[in-house]
Amino acid sequence: MVTSTIRMTEETRNAAIPILNDLGLSMNAYLNLALRQLAIHKEVPFRISQRRPGSVWERAPRLEKHADGF
Repeated sequence: MVTSTIRMTEETRNAAIPILNDLGLSMNAYLNLALRQLAIHKEVPFRISQRRPGSVWERAPRLEKHADGF
């Protein structure tokens, strides 16, 4: 086993703890569970995107697909 330190906002921690308590999980147990699932499935169980309203990606012109697929 290794020891790791994580940073999170107090708001996130305070919101998560009662939910984890209701599930009978400690923060450590949940994080180990989540990391094991990440390693097994090679993906996170939610979408991660840099596209936010007003971001540079949203303001960039859209490229149209040509008939040849490019």
